[in-house]
Amino acid sequence: TVRTFRTRGALAPGEYLLGRTPVAVPPGDYTVQLAVETDHRGIVTPPHAVRVVPASGTTLVLSDLVLGSRTVPLAVPTITGDTAWVNPMRRFSRASPMQLYFELAGLKAGTPYQVKLAVIRGASSGLLGTREKDALSLSFSGETRGGVASIDREFNVSRLEPGDYRLEVTVTAPGHAPVVRHREFAVVK
Repeated sequence: TVRTFRTRGALAPGEYLLGRTPVAVPPGDYTVQLAVETDHRGIVTPPHAVRVVPASGTTLVLSDLVLGSRTVPLAVPTITGDTAWVNPMRRFSRASPMQLYFELAGLKAGTPYQVKLAVIRGASSGLLGTREKDALSLSFSGETRGGVASIDREFNVSRLEPGDYRLEVTVTAPGHAPVVRHREFAVVK
């Protein structure tokens, strides 16, 4: 798939070209890699794993996590026709709430589920490895209508110190093994 961007001139520091290219694929695990080029140079991004959730089944499945902010003007339509905000740079200002979107499937209609969000900040401790500490923890519950459930939440990151974090989302439901997804991000001033 190829997408062409055209600008009226060179981008200023802090400006980005943002866009979306839908690619229809069946459910499963994929690796996505982008090649970006201009007239005189280019770059290939590191591979990124992507999970596409099946709309049916009897095993609890969870899509990848989409992190965004309304200050980054890149949105994608969701299965419900709403908007999920995407921040591909994964850098979030403390002044703006973070948007989280994901989908879950594999539960019968009426099945309760619980979601735990943990924002974890890792701190290097030299030879002893990495120590991690929950910087923020939230939880909520819901009940599915069957099929694919669209989950979106907004949360405040203003209390987080600038630095690197990992958002870990754990979903549990009766009769199913817990499912965990995570996404790294950075908080800036």
